[in-house]
Amino acid sequence: MPFQIQTPDGELTKEAERYRLLAEGHLISRCMARQGYEYIVRTPPEGALTVHAPALFHTLDPDEARTHGYGNPDNDAVEVQRFVSEDPNAAYAESLNDDRRNGYDKALFGSKEEEIEISLPDGENITTNTDGCTSEMRRALYGTDLAAYLRNDYIADNLGLAVYQRVTADPAYTKALARWQRCMRDRSYHFDDPGMAISTAIKTRKTRTRPAPNEIAIAVTDGECRTSSRLSTTLQQLTHTYRERLAKIRALQLDANRRTRVDAIKRAETLLS
Repeated sequence: MPFQIQTPDGELTKEAERYRLLAEGHLISRCMARQGYEYIVRTPPEGALTVHAPALFHTLDPDEARTHGYGNPDNDAVEVQRFVSEDPNAAYAESLNDDRRNGYDKALFGSKEEEIEISLPDGENITTNTDGCTSEMRRALYGTDLAAYLRNDYIADNLGLAVYQRVTADPAYTKALARWQRCMRDRSYHFDDPGMAISTAIKTRKTRTRPAPNEIAIAVTDGECRTSSRLSTTLQQLTHTYRERLAKIRALQLDANRRTRVDAIKRAETLLS
């Protein structure tokens, strides 16, 4: 294999993650072709290969902000969003007549007649079809126990979200956020949180290649208020605490998911040959 599969801490490298996602696409494409439909395999964007913390969690140096504003806080998110919204497979499905489109959806996603329910750690349940090309691909790559794979995969992919939900519900965070809001109000900025400040500020860019003066003003004030309110420090401490705690609680599922993905990459070489 011409690339390293895992990083020293056991996670997939970007090359391995890209190969895994492409293998999924190729297996689905082959299955769809047997059903008489097209399915275009697409190379995932760089932003889809790494889990990124929300811009709220980024540090913001006021000195850097004086020159660069917010930089590109949502660049990866925009890239992934564009990748999803400009999916040629969705356009292809829309081009089909009603009967063919229904057949396409059933071939790709399966039917309601073959459905299983999966219980998740936070009490949520998700359902998925067990027939169709997507499920066929998952069994081929990840094993025959579809429910176990999907449960572990969901837990791994949503670990960051679970951490975020706990951090932003913690009283230490809400107190720090209130201090940040007061600091911003004292400087005539009325934002609920840094995310709102960022989205408001970068709207002034539009076609600009450099941040507008308004963005710089907001970003500098935001950075200074994150420091004085100890919002950034609080977020870092809480994120570390909850990530470690959840990683321990869900260690079995996370380890199983890593092993399954590594095995899938090795298996893909044979499946795609």
